[in-house]
Amino acid sequence: MLAMTLCFGITGHAQDGNEDWRELQDSARSHDWVQIREDKLRNIRIFSKLEENSRIRSMKADAELNVSPEKILRTLMDFPGYTEWLWNLKDIRVLRQVSANEFFIHCTFQTPGGFPDRDVVLNVDIQTTADKHQTVIQGVNSPEFLAPVKGVVRIPDMKLTIRIEEAGDRKSRFSSELRVDPGGQVPLWAANFVQRRAPYATMLGLIRQLER
Repeated sequence: MLAMTLCFGITGHAQDGNEDWRELQDSARSHDWVQIREDKLRNIRIFSKLEENSRIRSMKADAELNVSPEKILRTLMDFPGYTEWLWNLKDIRVLRQVSANEFFIHCTFQTPGGFPDRDVVLNVDIQTTADKHQTVIQGVNSPEFLAPVKGVVRIPDMKLTIRIEEAGDRKSRFSSELRVDPGGQVPLWAANFVQRRAPYATMLGLIRQLER
C-alpha cells in the first residue's frame, strides 16, 4: 500500500524549505516522470508526474531493498501491521477477503491542520508470476462498498500499483505508483506539496519494518 497517504498531511510550505518547493514547481507541468528526490544511501528515488485531465499529480517510489521478495510480500500482507509504519494511517481493517489474493480493505488517515480525516475502501488484488520472480499488487478504490463515515471525507479517486521483483542474492527491486484525489476542501498546493514528502517518509517506515 505504501504510498497511499501521499496527500493526507497538510503543512506550511515555508517551514519545509525553498529547495523542496522549487523542485515541486519544476515538475508541476510535466506529463512524464520527473525525479524529485534521491537517497543514494538507501537506494530510494521519488518521482512525480502530472496526469492528463487530473488536478493531482501521480507519484512513484523506486527502491532496491536488501531483503527477499517473500519478506516484503509478507509485510504487505500483514494489514494490521500497517499502523506501525504507514505514514499518518489511523486505522485499517479488512472488510472482506474474497480469496487468498483479493481483499476489500478500509483505511482511515489522520489529516493534520484542522482538515477532516480521509478514508478509502480499496479492492486489493495480488498476483505472483509462476516463476515467483515478480509480484504485482493493485489497489483500486471502491467507495460504494462501504457507507460513508460521519465526519470523514471519502476519497473519490485512487489507484495504486506495487511491483516487487527478485534482484538476486536475497535482494529485491520495489516500485509503487499512486494516483489519488483526496477530495473535499484540501488546498491543491498543500496536497501536491505533501505528495513530495510522504512517499519518502513511507519508504523509510517500510525499510525499518523490514529490518526488524
